[in-house]
Amino acid sequence: MLGFFLEPFQTSVRKRLRKAPKFYFFDGGISRALAGQLDFLPKEGTSYFGIQFEAFIINEIFKANEYSRLRWKMNYLQTEARVEIDLVLSKAGFEPIFIEIKSTTELREDHLKNLKHLQKEFPNSHFYCISRDPHPQKFDAIEALPWQMFLQSPTYFNPRPSADPHP
Repeated sequence: MLGFFLEPFQTSVRKRLRKAPKFYFFDGGISRALAGQLDFLPKEGTSYFGIQFEAFIINEIFKANEYSRLRWKMNYLQTEARVEIDLVLSKAGFEPIFIEIKSTTELREDHLKNLKHLQKEFPNSHFYCISRDPHPQKFDAIEALPWQMFLQSPTYFNPRPSADPHP
């Protein structure tokens, strides 16, 4: 096993089949080697650095989910309005967890526009922005956390069950 797919998050199977899954290698070095980019480090502030950071975080969440046998289903979301969320964790009996991943060291409220857009559609869900900003912040219902804090705390993967026993 060299990696895994993230399928699109969609309640309709027909709509899910129209979107392509995303593939993540278990090791970021594999994709860098295949691209012939092992001779240099990704430069901070570039889109390539952001892609590598996103893959690292998704891999770490995947590992925590598998090793701890939490059984969260992992997906990504792209709405009809082209709003994309990097990771959605879902499980029967629980509200979804929407996670946006940003490689910035200075998180601003405008980085959260995609999560804010979804708050109306999924009002009881959990919203996180994981970044390299060292300071935890709260923007309304969105928790913005340093990546180390998110990954080290199992409570983020164990939110309260949904009020509706049959979501």
